Amino acid sequence: MQYLCLIYGALRQPCVLPACGWRAVEQAHLVCDHVVRASRHYLAAEALDNASATVSVRVCANASQVIPGPLMSCGEALTGFLLIEARDLNDAIRVASRVPFAAAGTVEVRPIRPLKEQREDPP
Repeated sequence: MQYLCLIYGALRQPCVLPACGWRAVEQAHLVCDHVVRASRHYLAAEALDNASATVSVRVCANASQVIPGPLMSCGEALTGFLLIEARDLNDAIRVASRVPFAAAGTVEVRPIRPLKEQREDPP
């Protein structure tokens, strides 16, 4: 089964990774990426650009509303994602626990529902 691990970085909390700094964080994610690839769970992963470059879009009454910045919860912004293949939720949680930001932020693990299951009702 596929799982999407949404990586949220703590914006207000100081980094708890050793030798803190963006270079250290980037290196930690590269190590994590290597570990996940070697475990054969890896499907895709990317870091997201700075939250200040983000806009959120909502459509109301056929009009687009653009809101500067990300939608945030508890001061954490979405900083990246990891798409994995895992046996079950426990296996996915084990993989998500290796993400460096799990120590300073949050990694949300969400099962992927195959699109074919959504096509039961015609559009």
